[in-house]
Amino acid sequence: SFGNDFLAQVTREWEREILNAEDLNIRTIRLRTGIVLGKRGGALKKMKPIILGNGSQWMSWIHLSDVVNFIQFALEREQIRGVYNLTAPNPVRNREFTRLLARALKIPIVFRVPQILIETILGEMASLLFNSCKAIPRCAIQQGFEFSFKTLDAALKDIYT
Repeated sequence: SFGNDFLAQVTREWEREILNAEDLNIRTIRLRTGIVLGKRGGALKKMKPIILGNGSQWMSWIHLSDVVNFIQFALEREQIRGVYNLTAPNPVRNREFTRLLARALKIPIVFRVPQILIETILGEMASLLFNSCKAIPRCAIQQGFEFSFKTLDAALKDIYT
């Protein structure tokens, strides 16, 4: 289900356009990706080991290798169509993500930033940091896709070693 913030609105409108292709009997696959983690930066380039608010919000993530592998997997299988959560099968809460990131970087958790402070500085954009999404890739798993990086710990070890 969609939220009501800016990102949710963009996603809703994007997917509405995809439905036009489906109406023309064109096979479509709608990938709803989590936070993509890779060796060359991406989301991790801007992330620091900081707990946001109380750290309880879910973070659905995926290693870049699994993104690429799933796209190839999906393209090779005609039966794959529709909506797929493209996230690792084990989302974590912000406080756990922060703990594992700090360990991978071999630095301490810097600090915790109160939610009210972030909302004051970022306004509506703060919702991108605090909206909680525990996405599970049930359809990908049901289709037989095997994730190379099922846990955040394994993904971060691959990225930082």
